Amino acid sequence: MTDDECSPIECCVRQFNYPPKGMKKSLEDTGKLGIRTFFNSNVCAAYRRSAYLETEGFGKRMIAGEDMLAARRLLEKGWQTVYAPEAEILYYRNDNLRELWKRNFDIGVAHAEHPEMIENTKPGKEGMRLVRVTSALLKQNHMEEYLGEVAARSAVRYLAYHFGKHYAHLPEHFVRKCSANKAYWEKE
Repeated sequence: MTDDECSPIECCVRQFNYPPKGMKKSLEDTGKLGIRTFFNSNVCAAYRRSAYLETEGFGKRMIAGEDMLAARRLLEKGWQTVYAPEAEILYYRNDNLRELWKRNFDIGVAHAEHPEMIENTKPGKEGMRLVRVTSALLKQNHMEEYLGEVAARSAVRYLAYHFGKHYAHLPEHFVRKCSANKAYWEKE
């Protein structure tokens, strides 16, 4: 279950995000898959050049989530995305709680600034599913000692995302402190 450098919790998150079964996704899958319809990772994505250019690629300046927005734009133009698990890449993030906060804060900011990313989806529902699946995988592998950390990490993810979604109501110095992307907040 674990790679030598990947924490047990992060390995469970990777199993959740990158399952062994492949799939094709279209815009019609939104009712069934919710926000997962648009899940896409820059780290292991390839694009047909013509489709990428037709849909403005990653678009304009964003703090986070450009990969997800690109996938949504592709699907809205009638393209499909394909998840191919046989195209393996070793990827994980062993973020500490501070890094996790900053990353999820920025995701909340991205969703606030680009509500079309999550239109007709319920991100919180998928977040709860992540907690359930991660906890079940840890139990299945007799690693119950990590369940408290899963709870703490989940609370940090939720709170940071919530603060990020409402960043416009927060003091600028606090927003900068919460964000992983300091350069984003510099005046253009």
